Amino acid sequence: MPIGSRLRSIIDLYGDPRTHQASPESPKMEDTESFQNPLNSAESRLLEAPKEATPREIFEALKEIPGLARADLLRAYSLLIRSDRLFRALMALPMDMRMEWLLIEVLPMKLMYFAAQNNTSNMLHNVSVE
Repeated sequence: MPIGSRLRSIIDLYGDPRTHQASPESPKMEDTESFQNPLNSAESRLLEAPKEATPREIFEALKEIPGLARADLLRAYSLLIRSDRLFRALMALPMDMRMEWLLIEVLPMKLMYFAAQNNTSNMLHNVSVE
């Protein structure tokens, strides 16, 4: 097929790009049925980002955990305000599992804290004053 007849076929199908006039057979923007939003309202709500918990909500949730020591509560708070995903994971657990899960998550923080304290005190102990 020669180029001229191919160009004529394209213009017939899509319209003339030079004049911005569509051919009668080309799709029209007024035909919105083919451009409908494929998501219904329930599906679009699922795609919305969940609301982040506020620091107050995190603190209140931690206070509700029975037997959680003050220092562990503060360490857990420090961890959970940085990661809303971890907070949502905590809230998905039954109340009787939350403290154990938190201590599993917080224990590495405790170990790093004590290691840093010991390292600092050892460094200060090894410093000689002249």
